[in-house]
Amino acid sequence: MLSQLDQDRSLTAARIMAPKWYYPLNGFLSASVMGLYGKWAAQMNIQSSGEGWSAGISTSIFEAFFDMFWILTLIYVGYLVNAWRKEQIGADYDMIWGFIKPRNAVMWFWWSAFMLVCGIAVASVVVWVLLLQGIPDLPYAIATVVGAIAWFGEHAYDRYFCKLVERGQA
Repeated sequence: MLSQLDQDRSLTAARIMAPKWYYPLNGFLSASVMGLYGKWAAQMNIQSSGEGWSAGISTSIFEAFFDMFWILTLIYVGYLVNAWRKEQIGADYDMIWGFIKPRNAVMWFWWSAFMLVCGIAVASVVVWVLLLQGIPDLPYAIATVVGAIAWFGEHAYDRYFCKLVERGQA
């Protein structure tokens, strides 16, 4: 009976861990959305100049709408991928914004830290756009960091959760 329980835990852990392609895709989607968000925010920035109001970096309103279209498309693709993941994991485990719902203090800290980093990333792009100073490619650097955290952070988070399941602690 105990060996059957160990086998069930191992199968559950294997089901929880996403396929190898999921994590790079998640990182790419996160980085792309953040990079396009930075570009779009810069395009929509309105500055006061001596000659009246002018659009910040925007070359055309069409380009700004095109970027917003891609942002929404990538968000939707991310939603579909996370819905697939939820279906793969099954009804036994709840998910919060693409992550398996935390089960202990370590997981809550990890999840909170990731959400905090994402919030700081969005806020720093907004501040960068409003001030239009500093490093011109800052939104793309932030997008790269967010993508790496989404890729490697979620992979580590899921591995940790799988270890908890295998030990019977989740």
